[in-house]
Amino acid sequence: MSAKYSLGPLEKQVIEIIWQEPKKKFKVAQIQEKLKAKGISLAYTTIMTILTRLTQKELLKRSYEGRAYYYQVKCKKQSFVKKLVKQTLKNLTQNYGDVALAAFAAEISRLTPEEKTKLIKKLRSS
Repeated sequence: MSAKYSLGPLEKQVIEIIWQEPKKKFKVAQIQEKLKAKGISLAYTTIMTILTRLTQKELLKRSYEGRAYYYQVKCKKQSFVKKLVKQTLKNLTQNYGDVALAAFAAEISRLTPEEKTKLIKKLRSS
């Protein structure tokens, strides 16, 4: 899988915080405070590195205002998950071909009728 779609555990924690307020611009210290509230204590520089990586992965955009960098959502969660699933399926079919497709079909056949209806509606709306 492309590193662009792969997130480490700390990256996941940070991006989830930012996705909760997609229109807000966050400073590093604000993310640090939100992580602390969740019981996660990280150095300022560690959070800065995580935010830089998320920016490089095109999940965040960074702006410089006054004397501080601000980070904001560039790629919405739904869009990221869609790209992640697409890339995962592409990798599986490239590496395992029909075996991967058969496994996927088998999993779909295990869905309840309600889940299948919901899936069909989602597919049609995307």
